Amino acid sequence: MRSYFVAVKIISTMLFVFLVGSLVLVTVYAVLSWTIIPRIKQARSSVRLARDGAEAEAVILSIERTGRYVNNEPLVKMLIKVQPVARRNFVAEISGVFTLMDLSTMRTGSILKVRYNPSDTREVMVVRK
Repeated sequence: MRSYFVAVKIISTMLFVFLVGSLVLVTVYAVLSWTIIPRIKQARSSVRLARDGAEAEAVILSIERTGRYVNNEPLVKMLIKVQPVARRNFVAEISGVFTLMDLSTMRTGSILKVRYNPSDTREVMVVRK
């Protein structure tokens, strides 16, 4: 009878360790999925657009600060109308961190140089000078 209780205690301890370990793994995965992984994907996308993207001009339709800051520079969300030479115009939403000096020249109606992915027009980035 005593060995039965010892076996139950060992199994319950193993189950507890398994559940806690699983919870820790799920938490780590969730944190990575919401913080680091999107930044890695965005960085790869930016590099790919800078290298392979088609260049076009874009007109700012709206611009607003999100209220968030990165290194004391505001995160901005813009709605732009991209005007490619070889295809129809399209509207895209982009967000990025811009210096206050850059923002002083960005107004509704301003023209920007952008690069975009011709096969996925949701991927657009501003070309910095």
